[in-house]
Amino acid sequence: MNRFDNEIRNSISKEDIPMPENFTAAVDETLNNLPVRFSTKRRSFLPRLASAAAALVFVFFMALPNVSPAYAKVMSEVPVIGALVEVFTLRSYSEAGETYELEASVPVVQDPANAEAADLLNQDVQQLTETVIRQFHADLGEGYQGAYVDYETVTNTDAWFTLKLTVNQVEASGSTILRYYHIDRTTGTYVTLGDLLTAEGFAAVEAELRAQMAKDENYTPEDTDALLTADQSFYFAENGDLVIVYDEYEIAPGFMGNPEFTIPAAVFSGFRK
Repeated sequence: MNRFDNEIRNSISKEDIPMPENFTAAVDETLNNLPVRFSTKRRSFLPRLASAAAALVFVFFMALPNVSPAYAKVMSEVPVIGALVEVFTLRSYSEAGETYELEASVPVVQDPANAEAADLLNQDVQQLTETVIRQFHADLGEGYQGAYVDYETVTNTDAWFTLKLTVNQVEASGSTILRYYHIDRTTGTYVTLGDLLTAEGFAAVEAELRAQMAKDENYTPEDTDALLTADQSFYFAENGDLVIVYDEYEIAPGFMGNPEFTIPAAVFSGFRK
């Protein structure tokens, strides 16, 4: 028995709370209904093991927290349980014909500790995906049309959450849009680049961007109205560096894809809001 088990046992033993009859009856019924026979073959043993595990999950994670305040308190202090943001597919779209194809997965983010921030994130994700789908239907009949929307979780810790949305649109040629959405879980806020950096921080990052772009003649930062905007796509690398992301054709020819520039933490860390 480890320290966590002992803590639960000691906390519960100090309580003078009788076990409700319906609780014990429910547990007894669950255990009594487990299959009695099992073969010596491994494949027949697994369903019984799964059923027993399910019964234990019910007891320890659903029933006991509602019966014992001490147990519930101990469980709430375990950092793993309920610590991470959950991401689900809210809707899926799939249409195909000889001259068109649509495949879109629309995510929804659930963060009970930061519900307002999650709602704002979900609104922006839904707005972009709905715009892509409406444009796809509006352009049908004008040559081949393809639209693809997918997502992935980039970062999911107790301090920071980042969701990446990838949009591929195909007509005469293709284009890719990458959008990153963030929740600062230490403050409970939905964060854009404008929320992250001061004006001095923007100037420092832009100077670093121009220095890096000057090393490759394919980059044409002068072709864009603003090299760095408040809603610029970005994400944090594992080492804490800032990665600035551009759309195809935004600052370079299409063959350059979606350019990314890594900004060392030393450049911007002193200018965080």
